[in-house]
Amino acid sequence: MTGVLIVGMHRSGTSMVTNMCHLLGVYVGELEDLLPAHPVDQPNGYWEHAEGVAINTEIMNRMGSRSVYEAFPYQENWYRSRALDDLRPRAAKLLHRLAHRPVFGLKDPRLSLTLSFWAHEIMEMQQPVKVIWAWRHPTEVMKSLSRRGLGLNEALYRQIADHHERIVRQSLGFPLHIVNYEDCLQAPYTSAACLATFLRDSRQSIHGVQIAAAAKVPQKGQKRSFITEEPYGSS
Repeated sequence: MTGVLIVGMHRSGTSMVTNMCHLLGVYVGELEDLLPAHPVDQPNGYWEHAEGVAINTEIMNRMGSRSVYEAFPYQENWYRSRALDDLRPRAAKLLHRLAHRPVFGLKDPRLSLTLSFWAHEIMEMQQPVKVIWAWRHPTEVMKSLSRRGLGLNEALYRQIADHHERIVRQSLGFPLHIVNYEDCLQAPYTSAACLATFLRDSRQSIHGVQIAAAAKVPQKGQKRSFITEEPYGSS
């Protein structure tokens, strides 16, 4: 098995990238386990496991974040804090539910800040970790967030920078693949093919039809596609 953690600042294309990963065979849970799509904000789905989001929210609250966008104060080995001890069994239970497929994944923009916690839990299962970073230019992220009512100011830019800094710091030592938002829009097939190469696992092949399907995701108006049967090439 391989655990894939999909990170990125809010409004950076994490949902789009996770949809692509799903079509490439990454198991993110059953449809009923995921947060429901929002008709305006995210009609193609968030691709976030509801229990994973709940755990991440608890982590951030306990570690000192005052909002979903604010990074908590960073300390080395913060993820070993005793304040998080009761969350570890919940996280392990979730990961074991996902890990019956060769490649399983978890996505939540909050993972940009809580990555070390989840990476540690996956390694406790004796499974390797891969990180996928959905990256979008900070100016475009700010514009998108402003349409949600957030002000275009230095504080917001600092929050974006904090997310990026935490991703860099916490992904050290793990295989990392960066997916550029604009590249997905301008060269979707190339982006999907590169993502497939990164995700490819010896126990699960990825076929051309999957790459073609994933390449359609960035196209405007692409309908949500959810695989309910075994992913292509699984065994």
